[in-house]
Amino acid sequence: VIERKEKREGKGEEFRAKLSFPSCCRGAMSGAWVRGVGYVGAVANWTIPLAAIAAMATDEPSRINTPMTTVLAGYSMLFMRWSLAITPANYPLFACHVCNTTVQLANLGRSAKYHLVDKAKENDETAAAAAPSS
Repeated sequence: VIERKEKREGKGEEFRAKLSFPSCCRGAMSGAWVRGVGYVGAVANWTIPLAAIAAMATDEPSRINTPMTTVLAGYSMLFMRWSLAITPANYPLFACHVCNTTVQLANLGRSAKYHLVDKAKENDETAAAAAPSS
């Protein structure tokens, strides 16, 4: 029974060795490489707030997708905290999520204003125009 266990453990180590990274790729998982990927990810993540800023400048508030904007704001709030909690802190990612949270909340404000104020005014004006004058 002991011999079997030793054989199994030996095979396990051999199997794990086959699954490990080849020696040419082990440097790719170094701390510097992982940090570099994190910073590249932060740069790529800037597309979200840039798209929101562009939409804010050109789109009407009626076109804002409120559920998606809410989720994006929550996502950015969560990852804003995460970017500071990791070691080392990823300040470019933090800045990206601060910007994204701000823009998404501004878009939510525009959407709320449209749905609660502007749409009510439109309905009142339409009702007044449709009412027969005496």
